[in-house]
Amino acid sequence: MKKNVDILFVICPFWDVKFPPIGIAYISEFLKSKKLKTKVIDFNIKIYNNSTKKDYWTIKTNFIWKLPGFLKKELNKCVEEVLASKSKIIAFSIMAPNQLFSLKLIEKIKQKAPDKIIITGGVQTPQGNSNYIDYHIKGEAEETTYELLSALKNKRKVNTIPGIIIYKNKQSIQTIDRKIKNK
Repeated sequence: MKKNVDILFVICPFWDVKFPPIGIAYISEFLKSKKLKTKVIDFNIKIYNNSTKKDYWTIKTNFIWKLPGFLKKELNKCVEEVLASKSKIIAFSIMAPNQLFSLKLIEKIKQKAPDKIIITGGVQTPQGNSNYIDYHIKGEAEETTYELLSALKNKRKVNTIPGIIIYKNKQSIQTIDRKIKNK
């Protein structure tokens, strides 16, 4: 029997394969140190490894990702893999290059499984699809993600957690910024 994870992290294409998603790796390891179960799915590298068109991952051809219907089959496979994970909480790292694919994937996941909790992070704060997103983490995400997961797991209020945007009823509520710790 497959053990459920506390959070599933997802990275979507288009993302330069020479620069792996290290931010997600840091957050995942931090949460594991707090005894949470995490899983990471890197759809960018999975699709890249199965593609015969490696040049789609270059700047000169990145427009291809914006074409309607491009990678529809892969998008549907990604939805099925995410849903098969059985994770109630799914987090996406969103940057400008992978924003379109990420938001499409989020939309399809929420349409098939509206009870899933969707968290986004990264420098690209989603605007248009916020009715499919539950929370966005601003800034450094390790502590914020841990506090958010703990609150959700224990059914506590999240509106006092610094560093998040809460999307509810087609509105957004922004909490105070999280102070950056000196290391």
